Amino acid sequence: MENYEKIRVVGRGGYGTVYLCHRLSDCKPVVLKEIVVDQMSVEERQVSMNEAKVLAMLDHPHIVPYYESFLEDKMMKIVMEYVPGGTLFEYLRQRNGELLVEKEVLHYFGQLVYTLQHLHSKLILHRDLKSQNILLTQNKKILKIGDFGISKVLSSKSKASTVVGTPCYYSPELCEGKPYNQKSDIWALGCILYELMTLKRPFEAGALSAMILKIIKGSYEPVSDIYSPKLKKLLARLLHLDPRRRPTAAQIMCEPVMINTIFQLRFSIGSIPCTRNHKFRTKFVKTAEACTSMSPAAAKASSASSSSHDQDSSSEEGCNEIDCSRAKENIWLFTSETSEAFLLPSNPKHKTKMISLGSSHKLGITETGTLITWENTAVSSVVEDATVQKKCINLPSFAVSLANKFSEIITSVSCGDDFAICLSGHGVLFSFGKASSGCLGYLSKNDVSKPRVIGEMFSRNVKSVCCGSRHALALTDENEVFSWGHGNHGCLGQNKVKFQALPRLVKLPSKLVPNQVFCGKDCSFIVTKEMSVLACGNNRHNKLAMDAGEGDQQKDEIWLFTPLQSSPLRDEKFMTVCGGRAHTAFLCDDGKVYTVGSNCQLQLGWGTLHIDYSMPRIVESLKGFQVTDISCGDYFTLALTKDKSLYCWGQCPKSLIGAEDARDYCIPRVPSCLHGKVLSAIACDSESCVILEDGTSEN
Repeated sequence: MENYEKIRVVGRGGYGTVYLCHRLSDCKPVVLKEIVVDQMSVEERQVSMNEAKVLAMLDHPHIVPYYESFLEDKMMKIVMEYVPGGTLFEYLRQRNGELLVEKEVLHYFGQLVYTLQHLHSKLILHRDLKSQNILLTQNKKILKIGDFGISKVLSSKSKASTVVGTPCYYSPELCEGKPYNQKSDIWALGCILYELMTLKRPFEAGALSAMILKIIKGSYEPVSDIYSPKLKKLLARLLHLDPRRRPTAAQIMCEPVMINTIFQLRFSIGSIPCTRNHKFRTKFVKTAEACTSMSPAAAKASSASSSSHDQDSSSEEGCNEIDCSRAKENIWLFTSETSEAFLLPSNPKHKTKMISLGSSHKLGITETGTLITWENTAVSSVVEDATVQKKCINLPSFAVSLANKFSEIITSVSCGDDFAICLSGHGVLFSFGKASSGCLGYLSKNDVSKPRVIGEMFSRNVKSVCCGSRHALALTDENEVFSWGHGNHGCLGQNKVKFQALPRLVKLPSKLVPNQVFCGKDCSFIVTKEMSVLACGNNRHNKLAMDAGEGDQQKDEIWLFTPLQSSPLRDEKFMTVCGGRAHTAFLCDDGKVYTVGSNCQLQLGWGTLHIDYSMPRIVESLKGFQVTDISCGDYFTLALTKDKSLYCWGQCPKSLIGAEDARDYCIPRVPSCLHGKVLSAIACDSESCVILEDGTSEN
């Protein structure tokens, strides 16, 4: 609050007080909404956070712009643009019975329809659309919709059921307790159109029961004959008792009576100031030409002469050609398909800070919060012994922006086999991928190519998310863990539940507070605030460290989250857990690494001892190196140290260890191709890995 000075109270609502304030940095008037959250229940707190989330996701000239939100003095504070012209409700009452001409009605109504279509296209249901929530600018010509406190993001086929809103704007289906969708907003829009034409609400009565009866019957007084039959007919369609007979916002825009208004609005919309900060709205379409297979040294030399195109939506320059020699990072792909490494294209303007791999996705996040993907293309010619041979390789070739329609800043991403889930800076979860994966977190018959909000999690502020091959976990600020997807071997932590399409709360042992979630292929892990580990899922080979030792019956499956049982892990403090197909690596807070499970491919890093079952042991070769991150493939393990060096062991991708004897990697070693390189991030899938180099090196 040291950045703002309160001037006066401008309103009070069910969840807080609204103040007019000065922003001290530029003396600009702003509106600050204060919501006391200290005494709220979890559900009430989620409602109070909802408005900030929705506003932060929207950027439209007819929606009240959002600046920031923060928690201070046990109150949540939301800062928005000050719209000085009052509400539409007040404006209509001040006309003292003087009706608006049809052109004026269409001018205001067109702005509302245009904005509502924008909301509904993002599957956002306002649920409290009324003239008191519509603000006017100083000249009373431009309106802006506000108060998104009880908005809801819907899945494409879902319907809301909670009775919320203002009674005189209730739709008939809401009055009857039936599920409702965007057509309920259309009813409220019809009520506002009636207000614009009559200066009063269509459904008013002295008692609530009488008002509900009028709404269910659709009984309202006729409007004046000064309005055209086409406009009256449109009003009747908006207030049709059957929601299926009401038009969508997009259909309203196409009505003959609306064409001229919408046409003029589309041409003038660019002149309406949009005050949202676009600093982080970075997008780019293609960077670099298609990759070619080459050695790391050759690829690095080649990158100096390659070029890329970058399109930054916050830049006035538009799409400019960039010389790739200015790139400050290299993104290496190592696979088992070939002995050659690949240098993936990157965006020279914005460095990549995180990477995640799945069987059908290779995703990254830039430092500005843009989600990018590397698409696969077929390379059919390779040179071997001076002879050109035909061999098809799936090679990621182009980095493209995978922008979600809410323009959220993405902070983390995790890939499963045929799906991916990303987390925004506002705690909102998005997913996309194949519907058949069963892991999207919402019901969809069709595959989803662009990130879509997981509606079931929208009202919760998510702080951590992770994907296994066919399941996912999410952790909220309220220290609740949700899981969904396929629960084979118990990896959902929900006892005997074998499949869960929508996120479902996981019951955890009492007094343990989760801090982060991790997933293996068929298992799950929770690191608590005390830095202990809970695990569930497939314990074959004792890869979850659930067997106590000799004489104890071996446990193949763990169906509920359970503390580790194997010594010495039960006494250590952990930062990160990573699981492969048959083994698990644990990273301690002091930089030590433990491994457990099968060592049939030397993936435990203990030497040449081939065993199929083990108890946990420390990786002796890494003592003193201060490991900061670990990642597992099916039968290999990677470790990144504090000095930015990479150690690997097990059955690593051919292109990573080259022609060297794989037995040399029975204990952790730095691959010769990465000697002297300064590395910042690692990621693995079953048989490949991506390693991020920041561009500087010792040699």
